[in-house]
Amino acid sequence: MWSVGTCNSEAAGSRSVPNSPRSPGDELKIEDVTPPKSNRKGHRRSKNSEMSPFVREKTLTTPDHRSASYEGGVVNCLISFKSMERARSTLEDFCRSYFMFHNMDVHNPIHVFRYLPLLVFVESYIYQLDEQNEDQLCFSALTGDSKPSCEVSSEFASGLGKDPFAGLRVVLQEHDLLTKRIEDELMNGLHYWHLEHILCTAISAKEEVKADDVVEALRLKSFDYRVLNLLMYGLRNEPVNEAHFEFLSISELLVEMADDLYDYEADIGKNSFNVLRMFLYIFGPSEAPTMLADFIGRSEDKYQILLTELEPHLQVQYNKRCEEAVKEGVYKGSHRCEGQAKTRMPTANTLLP
Repeated sequence: MWSVGTCNSEAAGSRSVPNSPRSPGDELKIEDVTPPKSNRKGHRRSKNSEMSPFVREKTLTTPDHRSASYEGGVVNCLISFKSMERARSTLEDFCRSYFMFHNMDVHNPIHVFRYLPLLVFVESYIYQLDEQNEDQLCFSALTGDSKPSCEVSSEFASGLGKDPFAGLRVVLQEHDLLTKRIEDELMNGLHYWHLEHILCTAISAKEEVKADDVVEALRLKSFDYRVLNLLMYGLRNEPVNEAHFEFLSISELLVEMADDLYDYEADIGKNSFNVLRMFLYIFGPSEAPTMLADFIGRSEDKYQILLTELEPHLQVQYNKRCEEAVKEGVYKGSHRCEGQAKTRMPTANTLLP
């Protein structure tokens, strides 16, 4: 494991060396984190310290499976190189698809590198938790675990730790960037992982799966993109543009469905959430394609409406980005975890007979 950064406030310009000894003064104690109130327009610091209902249970964590650990009141943030590798393609897609909404040029190195350290840290941190979650799901599939879904909650919480976003939260507080909306999106991430466990376990146990839960999980799945997007508003000291945010949210939904169609067999092998897998389980092979195509079609209609409400130059730029991503997806594959560009626009015709 590489120590990408301890949650501390070292002087700018100093270089940290992996595995180098640290004195007690180099580490940031949780009780010392009292950053000043944010004066950013449209951004309010989260004062809600209540833990997510999905991780309230008393749990035990092991040193080998945690992204943030409490040791004597100190938070240590450890991120694996594998997590950074997996985060690379998501960050590339984010820069190419979202920078335009922040008046930034992805082809300008100054724009790219200005906020890169924080964006890399945040996305890598999330991917590391996602890896731990996938390991639990994969282990459950390999062992043939078919426990009732009602017993999954405590195991899910135990696997990710009591407060898996503790280290990330401290870093964002240090930089005066933790807002109520970012906190909500982090909780949405925990909710998604929890739903994924419930749904995948229900399939293994031959239990009922509700379509509403599947749609909710699909809606929450791109929480990392929304966290990065909200961070960009905070970093640039700008209020959130709600029209842009809503448009990108429906685009994220379509992208996730495109990825799930592409990764259907791989997701089954990993016992991961996949919207096509869920629809096939709920509606059967004869009705599932039509039901999912109808859902995609309605989402596309909403996408087109919101697209026409964007500024003309953003309509042109985003359509161009979609064309680039589709072309790259055709030749390279679309799954973000494989380091390839994401296919940004699925079509309902993909599922029609």
